Amino acid sequence: MPYGFGRSLVFNTDDNMYIDSKSKLPDKIDVLFFGRFSFHRKNILDAIINANVKNVYISDWLFGKERDVAVKRAKIVLNLRYWGHDKIYESKMSRLIYLMANAKCIIS
Repeated sequence: MPYGFGRSLVFNTDDNMYIDSKSKLPDKIDVLFFGRFSFHRKNILDAIINANVKNVYISDWLFGKERDVAVKRAKIVLNLRYWGHDKIYESKMSRLIYLMANAKCIIS
């Protein structure tokens, strides 16, 4: 069994079944970030956008089935520290284990 695997963590979603017509979720996502914004995170995300990286989807409000579909569509998921320095410990295992179970490329 692969590291981080948990059958209950693996989603089996039909994209069209869970996304309503008002959703702004794009069909193609190369880089995905979801989470609360901070000064540190905003600087990194601005740099990615300014570097003309294509198909970047950023959301500070992505939960439930819509989050599952966004993760399924994403090639890369960004895992960015909230505070931006090493003095404060931030455990992200609950987020990472979900992404690993779904075989996502994670950049921290």
